[in-house]
Parts: sequence; C-alpha cells; structure tokens
Amino acid sequence: MSKLTVILCASLLLTSALGGVSASASASESIVDTNLLQLSSPDITYPALNQTNSFLSENDQTRLINFGFTKEEIDSFTLEQYTTFNEKVGKDTTGEVIDTDTTYYKITNHQVTEVTEQELNEGVAATNALNKLKDSLFLTAASDNTAETNWMVMTLSTTKLSTGTYNLKNSFRWKTFPTYKLTDVVGITINPNLTYVNNSEYGSYQTTSADFSHVIDTYALHATKKDVPGLGFPVDLRAYSSNGAGTGEHSGYVAFQVQRNNSSALSTNAYGHYAHLYNTINYSINLTNQAMSISGSTQTDYMNDTSLSWTF
Repeated sequence: MSKLTVILCASLLLTSALGGVSASASASESIVDTNLLQLSSPDITYPALNQTNSFLSENDQTRLINFGFTKEEIDSFTLEQYTTFNEKVGKDTTGEVIDTDTTYYKITNHQVTEVTEQELNEGVAATNALNKLKDSLFLTAASDNTAETNWMVMTLSTTKLSTGTYNLKNSFRWKTFPTYKLTDVVGITINPNLTYVNNSEYGSYQTTSADFSHVIDTYALHATKKDVPGLGFPVDLRAYSSNGAGTGEHSGYVAFQVQRNNSSALSTNAYGHYAHLYNTINYSINLTNQAMSISGSTQTDYMNDTSLSWTF
C-alpha cells in the first residue's frame, strides 16, 4: 500500500470516528465514541505502577491517607519519599484531613475545560483509543490534522496536625500524555491570616516508562518561588524514563505547613494552582493571595484553581 493510500485511509477512518461523538451532559464539549475506534485489540491503558511501598506498615499507610495522600500515591511510595515526609512533618506527628477539592480537566488547543469525573474517564478512554488508531495507521504529525486532547486531575487537601499547624498538599496526575514535556509549575497560595512554616515544604514527581518494564522514576520537587502568598514548584516533565523508553503517566505532589497568624481570625482558605508551559526560557513565577501566573513563557495553559476554606 502506498503512503498516499495509507494517509487517505487514515483520514477517512478519523473522519468517521470523530463523526460519532456524543454530547456531554454538563457541557457542550464532545467525546469520541470509543466503540467506533475499537480494532482487533483493546484500548490503550496505562501500565499499572509497580508497588514499591512494601516497607510501609498498615499504620504508616493510614497515616499517609490522613495527610491527604491517595491510594495511587501510596502504592508507589518510595523509602526516600517517606523519609523526607517524616523529616518535614515529624515522624510522630499525626494528622486529620479537614477537606479536599478535586478538579478534572480537559485540555484541547490551549483551551482548558473543567469536566466531571465521568467525562474525564470517558474522555481518557476515547483519547487512548484514538491514539492507538493513529499509531496503527502510521500517522505522522504532518498527516494528522486532528486536535490533540489531554486530561488531568488536581487535588488540594488540608490536614490539621497534632502540632497545631496545617499541612497543605496539592497533587496532580496527567491521565494522558501531556502535549509538551517541558517545565510545568505547581503551586499553593494562602490567605494572609496564614504564615508558611519555614523549611516545611516537600514534593515529589513520578513517571512510568511506557514499555513493558513499567519502570518508575521518582524525582524530588523543590520550591524555587517562596513568597508571603505561597510557594511555587517547577516540575521538569520527563520525555524519557531512566531505561531509555518513553514516559507514560506523569504525577506528583507538593506540600508545606502553615500556621495561623491572627488570633481573631475565625476561618481561612488556600488555593491550588497548575500551569502547563509551552516555552520555558527565562520564565518567572508570580504569586498573589489567590492566584499564580507565569511570565516569560510563550504559551501557558492554566488549570482552573482548586480552593478550600475551613474554620480554625
């Protein structure tokens, strides 16, 4: 079959696939019908993360849950992560989650849309199926004119600690491959009646290799922007795993402690932020009490902020 014939077939199949869309229940966004994209093999799915947390006791895992960590995060927790966590919060410190806020995102052509969890799950399945169809037809970037869609989840949590301070944690997980793997920024900003506890920040970023070895690579995240309104952490999205294979799922979290600085204040709040950058040369992070912005980047996609309010 000639290259021209392959491209023509690809165009016809993609047109047919993209024609079978169903309207979203809560928005005018459309999702590809995965039934039209099923070939002789199942949809693309992410490899399961290797469990590396065998050193964690049941009590350790319960403690992490009470600091806002999810089962997915705990399943791939490393000894280095747990050591850093204990150094920052205190190995005998306990906590109780006050509240969490989880938001789901669809990103297409620099347009970020907030979706429901069901819409995200359906969209991820459709995107993976469409990508598999493209691969089976040997489509290149030059011959593919379909819009690329990515999906992401972000969760902000606040935990009251036995020490009297609060642990703020913002986690993210790309459910499909990010369009660009450069440097993103994740951050948390706080109400003026809260003060960041010096040297309490910690963070981690993980990738899995997209091959059958499912190698998990873990990198520490460090705040390069520390200001009265909050902290910002660059995330170097890796294109390749340590074994040389391409990367699959990308996830991570950042956290730090805060304390009340106004005895007359009855309540407070915090905000979670994520920026997906398309050009990271000479960029800078700007923080205010309720927002994070990036200057110096050619293009930035901002996820809708997460937010939490609670009483003292």
